[in-house]
Amino acid sequence: MSALYRDYRHKLKKKYSNLKSSYQPRLKNKPPHVDADDWKCLVNHWHEATFQDKSNKFKTSRAKSSMPAYTGTKSYARLREQLKKENGKAPSRVEIFIKSRKRKKGKELEPLSQHVVSLFEHLKKQREEGGIMLDDEGIFAKVLGTEKNGYVRAYGPGKSFTAHFGATPSKVDLLK
Repeated sequence: MSALYRDYRHKLKKKYSNLKSSYQPRLKNKPPHVDADDWKCLVNHWHEATFQDKSNKFKTSRAKSSMPAYTGTKSYARLREQLKKENGKAPSRVEIFIKSRKRKKGKELEPLSQHVVSLFEHLKKQREEGGIMLDDEGIFAKVLGTEKNGYVRAYGPGKSFTAHFGATPSKVDLLK
């Protein structure tokens, strides 16, 4: 629920609050469906120094993102279901990662994303030729390293180690 509210506030700010204008013009540009007190509270929130600091911090963090996904508003769950329908089987994390990093025709990937995708494809080809004995999970771990902080990559928020791997791996297992 909080994600929906946060998204709603973001859309309000983007549409009705000009970032270059000062406090008073922002207050006057109230959306018709929002209560005046609520709008004033939002504008005050956006004007606070702590909010500005956080905003700038997250902006810099997003700019450093080295391998962004190009799925737009499509979540990993929806992408997984789409691939499941197309291929008739549940896709691996490698397939989801590759599909989410592919861009529309004519647009190139970032160098790091391109390198990681080519490593995935190279290792999958070696596996088919019998050169290595790794499943897709092993290939994923070999290329991108072990999972950190309880987040399972290529699954989006909410997927835990236990839900994906069946048990919480020990520190020794994670370091392998």
